[in-house]
Amino acid sequence: MCELVWVLESAYRYSSVEIADVLQQLMETQGLAIENSGNAWQAVAQYRKGFDFSDALIGLNNQSSGCSVTLTFDKKATRLNGFKKLAAFLEDEPAKK
Repeated sequence: MCELVWVLESAYRYSSVEIADVLQQLMETQGLAIENSGNAWQAVAQYRKGFDFSDALIGLNNQSSGCSVTLTFDKKATRLNGFKKLAAFLEDEPAKK
């Protein structure tokens, strides 16, 4: 799904609304199984709100796997629940000797 979003954005110049609609139609297709479909639906909802689909899906899958935080270099991704900028995370970690 992440690859599909990337291709539709970069190669075909679809708008985020068009892409979200395509993803929704894809997920509603009978006979097609989507891995972690609940997370995929939530990622589409976040994508509709202006977040990056891949970031949202990665973060949601990480949370489902028990991760408390997803580290990123992407400042925009840090607005998603569960994301933290890598540099800030490293600054918060106590020095290990």
